[in-house]
Amino acid sequence: LNNGAYINPFGWGYLTGGLTADLYDSIGVWKWTAASLELWPREETFDFSSILQVPSGGNISGIMGGLKIEQVLTWDEYGEPLTSVYGGLWQYQADFRILGGYDGQSGMNARFNAKLLSFNPENSGNAAYLSGASPYPGNTTTPIGGAYFGYLGGIVYDYDESNRRSNVDGMIRALYVDDTGTKIGILTGYTTDGGAYSDVGTWMANGTISAVPIATITAGTVGATNFQIGGAVIETATLTVSYPEGVPLALEEIYNDYGGYGGYGGHGGLLTLKSLETTDAWIAAYPAWGINQTLLDGVSVFGPVTTGNYADFTWTVDRPTTTAQAYPDATEYWQSANLSSSYSPSQGGNFQGDVAGAGIDWVSATTGVFGGEIKGVFNPNGTWQAAALSTWMGTDKFLEMASTTEGRAALTALKIPCFQVGSTDLRGSGSVTGGTIDLGSAADAAKGILNATFFAPSTGTKPQVWASGNVNGAYTGNPTGVTANLQGYAPGSTGQDSNGITANLNVIRFDTTGATPKWGATVTNGSAPVNSLTGATGYTQYNAVTFQGGAAGTVNKATQTFTGTAAGTVKGPNIPN
Repeated sequence: LNNGAYINPFGWGYLTGGLTADLYDSIGVWKWTAASLELWPREETFDFSSILQVPSGGNISGIMGGLKIEQVLTWDEYGEPLTSVYGGLWQYQADFRILGGYDGQSGMNARFNAKLLSFNPENSGNAAYLSGASPYPGNTTTPIGGAYFGYLGGIVYDYDESNRRSNVDGMIRALYVDDTGTKIGILTGYTTDGGAYSDVGTWMANGTISAVPIATITAGTVGATNFQIGGAVIETATLTVSYPEGVPLALEEIYNDYGGYGGYGGHGGLLTLKSLETTDAWIAAYPAWGINQTLLDGVSVFGPVTTGNYADFTWTVDRPTTTAQAYPDATEYWQSANLSSSYSPSQGGNFQGDVAGAGIDWVSATTGVFGGEIKGVFNPNGTWQAAALSTWMGTDKFLEMASTTEGRAALTALKIPCFQVGSTDLRGSGSVTGGTIDLGSAADAAKGILNATFFAPSTGTKPQVWASGNVNGAYTGNPTGVTANLQGYAPGSTGQDSNGITANLNVIRFDTTGATPKWGATVTNGSAPVNSLTGATGYTQYNAVTFQGGAAGTVNKATQTFTGTAAGTVKGPNIPN
């Protein structure tokens, strides 16, 4: 119950009528009791209901319910709706409402996160479900069919003393199977009008959620009745990584009160990452794409500029090694974009924006890209927290979707950069004592990181990620430790000069034994001069960029060749990696 509004798994409404109250003194303490004179009428019945499963030590709880909304098809000459239809979650989008408890400290900025679990309140087993236990078997289907599993994350910030209220901004990423059982994909959503009231321990928010289809499947392949961990969904154990020395976040641009945009080194503060928690989830039968929740914590050291508007920052993290190997389990390259923030010494502040990046899994020897949103807070004590929710895809799946109009529409909705702004082949060779690799040359266009394509969030804008689905090479001996100096060439061309693009490929894993040998390498020091990419469009026509990332795949011992994919991130010129 919050400000007269109530919610339960079946619907929502408002208290009506007056209140009667008794005021009395109990051992010198004034207290009061009150009762409503009228019933609680249900304004609307939910089409789908969710329980927020909150981690230990979490600061929010509650129920989320969704409603059909009107989609206007045509308008009259006065701008009024002429024809419309009502659709729900599986048609195009739906409204939702959340109401629950909040136990955050009054006046403090905070991050929050929870799992989002669909269920049908008409089914049995609600007692166990509502208590925060795992969903009752067979109870993950919504009242309108279909099911979902995912994450809610966001921030509480900007406490207003006069209203005893803090703003709440939240975001949603969830896996789903629709009511027909023939479409699977990602739910993406956000909250509006959110507020937290620490004095009374409640919070509420409205929002909109949309279904973004990724694949069409045969009905019954993915069931809705057991759409949870251990059923149709796989979720990794949360990985916690600490960085005692701190990982500096490279600030690409910052707008401040003292002179507009400035390059790296001209910012008013330094953000350092001290720890993160990351969790992945995907539909068990479709492991090429999924969702991620990452929670970040760090410290901020602000200089003489005490207010600012951060435009972009980047960071690279290695997931720790879990087995006996000479490399990390994975490396992730993160980049924020379109980021806005505010800060004051007395109240701290917040930052919000989009994230994009790439990951290299050195154990499975695969690459991929991701995109999503990040929301974070600063506190006056010099700490910061953030929650990032994203959708990830293997490189092959991403390139497949980025090649079609329908696929690009879905990727854009998921905030994964997918508009081509140029491409290049990267070819070269290298050697180390005991081994060599051959990744092509000016005369050999069959080998190399071929057709490495740079992608921006919209046509002609600054690229954020790059990817190649075709890496081919040959080797001798054991080339672990080789650094190959790569030169850029127009894709597929032979007998032409380099286009001026350069990069290094550094082999960190290369199996020459075993039943399924794999390889992996980082790509560093990538540099693409102005208008050097084939098909350069917009930003890349008039600006140089730098890039980094990795490549990985499998080894064919019989032919002494290797194949794979590659992916990474792109930055403006002269920005430290």
